[in-house]
Amino acid sequence: MREALLGLIVISICLVSLVRPKIGLYGYLWYGLMLPDVYAWSRGNIYSMALAICLLLGSVRKFPHFFKLFKNPFAVLFLLLQIPIALSVYLGVSTSIGSFYYRQFVQLSVVALLIPLVIETVDDMRWLLLVMGGSLGVLGSKYGLWALLHGGVYYTGGPGSFMSENNTFALALCMVFPLLWFGRNFWSVLPLKALWGVMAALSLVTIIMTHSRAAALTLAAVLLILAFRSTHKFAVLLLLVVLAGGAVYMVRNTFISRLETIENPLRDASARARLESQFVAVKMFLDHPLTGVGFGGENFMLLRRQYETGPHNEMLVVHNNYLEMAVDSGIFAFLLFCALLFGSIWWLGRSGKRLRKLGNGLRYYPYAIQTSLLAFAMGSAFVSRTYYDFIYMMLMTAAAWYNIAHEA
Repeated sequence: MREALLGLIVISICLVSLVRPKIGLYGYLWYGLMLPDVYAWSRGNIYSMALAICLLLGSVRKFPHFFKLFKNPFAVLFLLLQIPIALSVYLGVSTSIGSFYYRQFVQLSVVALLIPLVIETVDDMRWLLLVMGGSLGVLGSKYGLWALLHGGVYYTGGPGSFMSENNTFALALCMVFPLLWFGRNFWSVLPLKALWGVMAALSLVTIIMTHSRAAALTLAAVLLILAFRSTHKFAVLLLLVVLAGGAVYMVRNTFISRLETIENPLRDASARARLESQFVAVKMFLDHPLTGVGFGGENFMLLRRQYETGPHNEMLVVHNNYLEMAVDSGIFAFLLFCALLFGSIWWLGRSGKRLRKLGNGLRYYPYAIQTSLLAFAMGSAFVSRTYYDFIYMMLMTAAAWYNIAHEA
């Protein structure tokens, strides 16, 4: 029954996207972020590909405007990033391993580039952020509500896709928390404002329940940023601390013991293994500085034993997205990715500051996007996932806001 209902919804979105690509884009993002196939027990289907194809067909009329992407610095950087990543796939250690992840990345990239083409107005941006925030917010709320009903739990994994483990799931929720927080201001109806606030609170609970050390540090920074940008700074900070503190109290023994390893990571086997992985990544990068060993991370795992002097380490990934990008796809991919990420963060801050001086509600848009990107910039220093779907969606959302801000 669930699978049949999901199939009907996907078919409906596909048909609508042929004539209304904007709706098709929202549908694709909903599917990619809420992961309805997981809860319909329908994994391994072609729904995502079908949504992408129909969206592309419906967006054909936008193709004459494709060249306007070259006037957008963030879209240009993302297009340039495709080059070193593609080269790393075909010049890496194993083309077959790299190509598996590369196919997913190409599909995501094509759809992500449609965001600055299709999203053209402030109202479009409003719905885009509401769709992304609501999709992940529902997911975070589901896990958060379950944790509250059971007096606290320890989530060791995620729902799937790019959020397959606790760290990547928690990172996505840290990124969506600002969209939910600022998204309250995108509604004029009080019940919907309250709903977005509830989803933010429950997603915060889920972040704590993952026991992710990286997410804990990232969440603390995000909460401080949100409080600093609020009119009533102390009251907002107190509210957020109380919410986080309540969630921590439910799992205080396991959560605090987990965080204590941050003080001296060499005493904790997991943290020590991650540091060793990063040393291996640096050595490997110096041997393959231009094209890397191959996109996707598995080529690194294949080669790492050649660089280990002691016992083979079971913690196979780099656990640092910046180092992962460098070792997988080379120095140019690393530089382009950093320029795209930190350039977007810097420009969005300027945009928000300018709009704040004007005294209108538009400042919430760049601040929501920027804080989400800041969450990834911090959290990804402890997570390896160069094909992390959500970050490329948000980066091209920043590109869309660049167009809107300059055409307004």
